[in-house]
Amino acid sequence: MRRQLNEALKLIERDLSSALGRPKMSEVITAASYAPAFEEVVRVAPPSTGLALVLPEPNLARLDARVTVVQVAASGAMTVEVVNGTINGATTLAYLAGVGTVEFILTPEGWYGWSVSLVASFPLTGLAAQAANTIVANATGASAIPTAVAVSADSLLARVGGNLVSHPWSTVAGAGLTYSAGALAVGAGAGVTVNANDVAVTTPLTDGGKGDITVATNGTVWTIDALAVGSAKLAPDAVTQAKLADNSVEPANLVASILFGVPFVITQPMTAGAAGTADDVEIYNANAPFALRIIDVWALLNTAIVGSTIQLRSATGGGGSARSSVLSSAATGTVRNNDTATQQVGAAGSLYIRRSDRGVAGRVLILALRE
Repeated sequence: MRRQLNEALKLIERDLSSALGRPKMSEVITAASYAPAFEEVVRVAPPSTGLALVLPEPNLARLDARVTVVQVAASGAMTVEVVNGTINGATTLAYLAGVGTVEFILTPEGWYGWSVSLVASFPLTGLAAQAANTIVANATGASAIPTAVAVSADSLLARVGGNLVSHPWSTVAGAGLTYSAGALAVGAGAGVTVNANDVAVTTPLTDGGKGDITVATNGTVWTIDALAVGSAKLAPDAVTQAKLADNSVEPANLVASILFGVPFVITQPMTAGAAGTADDVEIYNANAPFALRIIDVWALLNTAIVGSTIQLRSATGGGGSARSSVLSSAATGTVRNNDTATQQVGAAGSLYIRRSDRGVAGRVLILALRE
């Protein structure tokens, strides 16, 4: 009974407000739905889940009746519906979240609403039919009324020159590209292999000189040219003792930084050749870095020839002056110079190991002093 009385009072209040020309203004509605009365001013703040506003059922006796909605705040959108009627020719009308005012008026065709501050969403079904495979745009290079621009099969809309045109993909696929069935592909060819996830360039580097490097064997062998790596191309302290190969520094390359009176060792390897023939192993060939005095000589032999000898001399072919005693190379092991006096090599002088048989191999160690 009490509920029925409240509803009756509410109807009387609305009718009085309408009759007196004073629209009823509601409290701010934050609920999920609300049904305003004719001539009511509704203040709403739609929640994030949205607000459904249900307008009164159309009544021809109330033509030109209005409902004003003031959206004071919004977290969500507002949807407007009508009981047994339409709104702007549709069953529902949605307004995006925002702040503003919208007014609805009852006409013989149903409710109509308009707003200059709230944006209503417009259903795509309300648009006029559009020709297949077209877009509506201003395709010219100047201001103009939009028109329908047809997009041909296997084409894209692109600006070519000053206008938007339907541009074939086959034209976009320039040199090295192909187009087929909606896909651009990189064309394979000589030296180019197209894989599922990458493109590999397999053309070998041509043989020949490439600055300080010579390329050979169809680009597979790279050789640094002799004397190409000088001191300017080496980082400071880049070459350590551990990085020097055995016998990689020849005695002729000893620098003059060796101190006077400080003993140093010259080491010269002997590589075995064809046995039975004498030869000379060069230590200095008119290029001794400074004058030096030979104090002692050892030979570490790993290949011996019966009856053979070795000796330091100042010239090839066994000529010049002896710079050591004759050392036997008939057996492997270590043999030592037995000179009773030291020998001298002048600056830019020559020094050789004379082998009576080139089949002898090992290493000669010379203890010397700079003079």
